[in-house]
Amino acid sequence: MHPAEQQTDDALVAAIAAGDEVAFEQLFERYRRHVARVASRFFAQREQMEEIIQDSFTKAYFALGTYHGTHAASFKAWLTQIAVNSCYDQLRRTRRRPEQALDSSDNESHQFAIQLRAMDPASDVERI
Repeated sequence: MHPAEQQTDDALVAAIAAGDEVAFEQLFERYRRHVARVASRFFAQREQMEEIIQDSFTKAYFALGTYHGTHAASFKAWLTQIAVNSCYDQLRRTRRRPEQALDSSDNESHQFAIQLRAMDPASDVERI
């Protein structure tokens, strides 16, 4: 499609609602780099940015019924908010994983220290 013939975001959203998959591809191509720039403010690794792009567009697709655009920047702003929320969701997920691992390793370390003290005769002497 020639740039002068490009459909507006709102027209593409209406086409997607009518089942036009090509319209979604057009929105994806139009805003993929924008979402990548948003993700790059949160993450340095390309894999993480790609995950945010995928997650953001998936969420946007399933939430299109909640989008009510009124001007040219509105879809971009709506999608940007979804991308930012996806970044925060990912940060929360990655923050939880190490904490869970640390909690279990801290408990294991504590148990190991107890076992070492129980086996160390010098610690028995110190206690007496």
